[in-house]
Amino acid sequence: LARFLDRRAPVSPDDSCAVLAARFAAEPDAMALAVVRDGRPVGLVARDIFLALKTQSPEAVNALTASAVMDRDPLVFDAGASVGEFIDDV
Repeated sequence: LARFLDRRAPVSPDDSCAVLAARFAAEPDAMALAVVRDGRPVGLVARDIFLALKTQSPEAVNALTASAVMDRDPLVFDAGASVGEFIDDV
């Protein structure tokens, strides 16, 4: 599965939503950003959900951090797994 991964620098749970907005603007092909603390994934910020939040209340969202808008329970799997193992787990 590793060859299917989109590897990009993660964000910190303490990064502001302004940082997230800048990253999504600078990386238009990024569908999501991993949120990592101490080298371990703790969440995921999906572009479509983040941008939807920003359109509803930009000022309120700008006051938040990544930890407030991230999915705390994203699907996490071993990149070394085979496609069959991944399908079985999902």
